[in-house]
Amino acid sequence: MLAAAGDDEGIKLINTIDGSIARVLKGHKGFITGLAFDPNSEYLATIDSVGTVIFWELQSGRALHTLENAAPATGPDLSVMNVISWSPDGETLAVPGLKNDVVMYDRDTAEKLFTLRGDHMQPVCFLSWSPNGKYMATSGLDRQVLIWDVDQRQDIDRHKFDD
Repeated sequence: MLAAAGDDEGIKLINTIDGSIARVLKGHKGFITGLAFDPNSEYLATIDSVGTVIFWELQSGRALHTLENAAPATGPDLSVMNVISWSPDGETLAVPGLKNDVVMYDRDTAEKLFTLRGDHMQPVCFLSWSPNGKYMATSGLDRQVLIWDVDQRQDIDRHKFDD
């Protein structure tokens, strides 16, 4: 299965064997800026340009949880992206937060678990888990990359770039 989305507010689930569209998921009000299949292949999480995150059940195509204003609104500026990412064990979804932070949500309840707050001075745009799930790298509009110890909930290294 491949998920494809963009500026038409619909997410197409495409069968990669024959190229057919298996399902179209609708529920976003802005451009889709991020898609993430959970490692257990049960859910698809999506985020849009107005900061809404939706947890979709893949088997039924139902929107299980909708988190409005969970992330910064990026508007029509396609140079600014909101990216979401599941932890390697699939238990936690990481979402760029409204306070230049990263908010972690529970996979089944979509409840906020905790927040990673550090020295990002502008919104976080990209994030990536380490394969063992203990660390995360984030980058923001402030041209910084922070490395996090997720269990300790603190940044342990940072790099500032001029460009």
